Amino acid sequence: MNAKATINYYSRFFLDGILYSYSQIFFCNKRWFGLCLLILTLINPFKTLIGISVIVLSLAFGILFKFDEYKLRNGIYTYNALLVGLGIASLYEVTLKTILVTIFYSLLSLFLAVVLSNFFGKRGLPSLTLPFLLCIWMVYSSQRAYGEIKFNTDIEHELILLKPLSEKFSQLIDLLSYKDAIHIFLKSLSAIFFIYNDLVGFCIVMLLVLYSRISFTLAVWGFFIGIMFFNYFLGDYKILVFDYISFNFILISISLGGFFIVPSLKGYVLQIFTVSLCCILLGAFSPFLYLIKMPVYSLPFVAVVLVVLSALKLRLNTNGIELVKNQQYKPEQNFYKNYYEKLRFKAMTYFHIYLPVMGEWNVSQGINGGITHLDDWKNAWDFDVRNYRGLSYYNTGTQLKDYLCYDLPVIAPCSGYVVMLQDYIEDNEIGKINQVNNWGNSLVIKVAEQFYVQLSHFRAGSFKVSQGDYVKTGQLLGHCGNSGRSPEPHIHFQMQITSDIGSKTIPYPIAYYFSRDEKEELHFNSFSYPKENEKVSNILPDSSLQEAFGFLPNHYIEWEIEKQGKKERQKWFSAIDAFNRSYLYDEENDSYAYYRNDGVVVYFYDFIGSRSSYLFNFYLASQKILLGNYKNVQIKDWIMPSYVYPASIQWIQDFLAPFVQIFKGKYTSLIINPEKGNSSEIHIRSSIEGKTFGVYHAILQCEMIIKDRKINTVTIVKNNTKTTMRCLRIYA
Repeated sequence: MNAKATINYYSRFFLDGILYSYSQIFFCNKRWFGLCLLILTLINPFKTLIGISVIVLSLAFGILFKFDEYKLRNGIYTYNALLVGLGIASLYEVTLKTILVTIFYSLLSLFLAVVLSNFFGKRGLPSLTLPFLLCIWMVYSSQRAYGEIKFNTDIEHELILLKPLSEKFSQLIDLLSYKDAIHIFLKSLSAIFFIYNDLVGFCIVMLLVLYSRISFTLAVWGFFIGIMFFNYFLGDYKILVFDYISFNFILISISLGGFFIVPSLKGYVLQIFTVSLCCILLGAFSPFLYLIKMPVYSLPFVAVVLVVLSALKLRLNTNGIELVKNQQYKPEQNFYKNYYEKLRFKAMTYFHIYLPVMGEWNVSQGINGGITHLDDWKNAWDFDVRNYRGLSYYNTGTQLKDYLCYDLPVIAPCSGYVVMLQDYIEDNEIGKINQVNNWGNSLVIKVAEQFYVQLSHFRAGSFKVSQGDYVKTGQLLGHCGNSGRSPEPHIHFQMQITSDIGSKTIPYPIAYYFSRDEKEELHFNSFSYPKENEKVSNILPDSSLQEAFGFLPNHYIEWEIEKQGKKERQKWFSAIDAFNRSYLYDEENDSYAYYRNDGVVVYFYDFIGSRSSYLFNFYLASQKILLGNYKNVQIKDWIMPSYVYPASIQWIQDFLAPFVQIFKGKYTSLIINPEKGNSSEIHIRSSIEGKTFGVYHAILQCEMIIKDRKINTVTIVKNNTKTTMRCLRIYA
């Protein structure tokens, strides 16, 4: 980098480091939130100066010692240094020795944060404010050794600025019912920054509401549980006035109710236990710590969170209390990501298994079929072919050749090695069975360790593969026969965990297939289980659609965009990140649209960046696209309400999210016939509807035109505004 670029980089680096250090204290990664918290500490400018100074110093040392710049910039390593600086500035009179001690322990907290983050991180746990606790305790224990460092006995210095306004606000609270509880709640929030002020606490409450409605409700809920516990066991919650240590209740509830744990009704119930445990630990720790003249501070918070998270990680079942896997730094987003990913992808399997047949077949016996699919062998399917009258044969049906499926090709439902193959068992006469060689001519394909598929009742001598061969999905295996326990021709299909022919079956869904109903309409199924008597068929992808949505890595897509009579050009970059995630990147708006393409369906599943960008609209319009050219087959999906609803409605849903979903986004896409009858084009129509109290209303409509094996035109109507995007070129 040149000098100017270096200056710009580190200016932004230090600014981000300062703001994120403040916001991280409330499990937030928004600059504006950190800036507002910093401004609130200006009620004591000296304390603010100390806070900023120790962050800057810690960032500088972090760079010097080559610590992780991401964690430095995002405040993960430095928020403990901020707390140490604020703590010492609040506790001790200002002298040169105090400033030097502050610098030393702030830097020590940085090193402890690095070490403890690594130590706990390997175990999937956070270090929380443990570095701060260790440092502040060391300050207390060594205070006498420093001689001139004296405790600050004047707490009114917290109100150097805005004192009249703060006093007036406190007087207004005195007019309210439960004024004592409100005072303690507000001052507990401000006490996190070593400020004991109702007005500052109220401002933090407003920030919480603006940033996260769930965090706000959790803060109130945790505090309520805490004071009720104290009221019941100790007779008076007012003892919490001492050091306002009830901030532990608030931090525990936010962290375990929405940050580390996905928000849910059970999560709120869990806080009754966690906050009560915190109260018990306060009672247990306080006498001992006060005996050695040490403050409790956030020790109960750290202890409870670490113990509960450690225990939850050892569970065999989630029981409705799920740990956050992909941290969004906002309880609402943690919830919505988890909820909608389960709606969209819960049934999705790592290994995709397809139907073992070509064309349309009938499920003559399904799971729990009642004939042979019983007990340990219940998870299986039998397939045959039926005519329009529902018969599996023509003529008299007394000869093998009369049966529609007899000698039809059977294909590999997946890729893998043929580990077992049994052949040369003669076909039965119609109506007779072979119980000695029950499974007939069969083969077993190894998909992965402890995962196999078995196909049975092949025609003798029809196998096109041998034991030990590697087969690919769709490869011809052999032909349908009538060997084994089979009174008439069909193919038996099952999944199992051992390689033996006739092993016990396991439930496992078919990745993608069509089913046809009584009206002869096709229905798309994904990661589902074909039902008995359904007509099913595999989906044949269209090469034009596959190439159009292939988005070659390290290529640019240049668009001409027309909106409200104005035209502009924009380009997106297609790439794959270090985690093997494919994405489109809009550099102009610094926005990312993540997608996955498995050759049959393309899913867009995550968006980061500006929601006013054209890439975001494309992301919405392309949530789930079938890569097969089948007209009028609806592809349905769900979309997060935060993507499609205005903030006012979204706020209502945020408050209710852990308990009930009132507002939902419903997505639909299908291929339609072009209006002008151009057979060389493929037209895809998609739409998003909002669901409110069971009533749907249109939010977005889109039509894409695929031409010359690329996305040629995208027309989107959203909020009554039409946007047309034309692909000019794709280049490396």
